[in-house]
Amino acid sequence: MVSIPRKWIVVASSLIALLACATTQAQPYHPPAGSVLIRPFGDSITYGFGFTDYTYCPTYLNNQKWCGEPLPMGGGYRGWMTWIVLSSIATETTPPLTFMTEGHQNGGSYIQQWQTATQAHDGYPGFRTDQLVPVSKMPSFSNITLVHAGTNDIVQNIKVNVAVGNLFQILPNLLTANQGTQVFVAQIIPFAKPASTCQAFGRPCLDFSSKNAQVTHYNQLIQQKWSALPPAQKERITIVDMSGILNGLSGITPDDDYSLDGVHPSPMGYMKMACTWIRAIQGLPSETNQCLGIGPLPPSFPTPEQMMRMMQNLPPI
Repeated sequence: MVSIPRKWIVVASSLIALLACATTQAQPYHPPAGSVLIRPFGDSITYGFGFTDYTYCPTYLNNQKWCGEPLPMGGGYRGWMTWIVLSSIATETTPPLTFMTEGHQNGGSYIQQWQTATQAHDGYPGFRTDQLVPVSKMPSFSNITLVHAGTNDIVQNIKVNVAVGNLFQILPNLLTANQGTQVFVAQIIPFAKPASTCQAFGRPCLDFSSKNAQVTHYNQLIQQKWSALPPAQKERITIVDMSGILNGLSGITPDDDYSLDGVHPSPMGYMKMACTWIRAIQGLPSETNQCLGIGPLPPSFPTPEQMMRMMQNLPPI
């Protein structure tokens, strides 16, 4: 029989107790002082539809296969977060946030995201909240988890209270799977009327803007359910109000915050989402202009060709 020195046992017991304490006692959220690991989590709005030239994402959750090849531009709000950091470095200004990302797929991410380890995410096009519940149990080591989910439930006529119930299975799952993460959950963006030119499968795009009362109810229930959480969980979940940050216009002009379908943001809309996430992560107050003071941004909205050149010319980090 092997004899273990008593002092080793004492040290080991103390270490176990310390680790148990560290993983069970929630601490108030403080904005990060250094680089962080972020897990973007949700559906096609997390994937970046409306700001990518890759139109379909086959998802193989059980095998965790990569989803989609590197693109010359895109990435939705994720791509803008990378762009803001890179453009800050290129202009020798302090970036508002430095980060890498994690997730179980990489679809819809553009080349600079792959070069900077910010391409990974858990955004699954078409997924409802019930389909995201198993994903929320998957391994994660991120400091921060960004959740925008529930849009597909409303599109697919799932009852609002059922969708919110699923969401509040997802949030504790994320906290349990990763004891070190702070979850930022969005009150989701509403729908806009689709552009008259929008076509899907050879037919005019469906108008989901009549469902915005359900979006409002969904967002209200998020606040109510969060308020009723135990303090230890509530401290680790931050609500981010995305419901009013987009202007409700869908089209192709610089002032339109939605893509043609009225469901997904346009590049400009995704930029506003990125700025809103950064404000929340940094503990900054909300502004009418969410991008005010958030890194160097284009003085006027660039064309896709100009944006592609800017992204390709920015230095890797």
